Amino acid sequence: MDTEKRPLDAIEIVRRAHEKISKIRFQWVGTGTMVEKARACALRYPYINFAGFVDEAEKWRTLAEAEVFISTSEREGFGTTIAQALLMETPVITYDLPVHRSVFGETIIYVPCFDIQSFSETLVSVLSHPERYRDMVQKGKNLVKKEYSVEAFAMRVEGALYELELYS
Repeated sequence: MDTEKRPLDAIEIVRRAHEKISKIRFQWVGTGTMVEKARACALRYPYINFAGFVDEAEKWRTLAEAEVFISTSEREGFGTTIAQALLMETPVITYDLPVHRSVFGETIIYVPCFDIQSFSETLVSVLSHPERYRDMVQKGKNLVKKEYSVEAFAMRVEGALYELELYS
């Protein structure tokens, strides 16, 4: 959890959403330079928890149990955890970053960058009406399986090797 992950945005988003849906429970998984500051900011919100480092099995379990996955990062690479959330059929809300659009297209929910109010309202909508997002999430799961699986990657590597005439 470093500055570019914007954990303080996540805390404020969840705090605002909690005003509308009191059953919200938020868990941040991961470590980094902002953990202590984020924990200190969230002390007065008992529905916000920082799990720290978890092993792969626990991460997958957490994603499977989540009603929604949120990403408040201001910059990302591929977005592995977003792909993993989709594989677990968990809706994803994220800031509208070009990399996310290029990888996931219209299979995740975008909000304007750093618009905490819009993000919070979207979170409330997803939690209140999950049925509206099921088709989108299923398309995301299918996209990840088709385009980003180990098999898909191996086929692209093999194709590139054929093109380079290194493989026959």
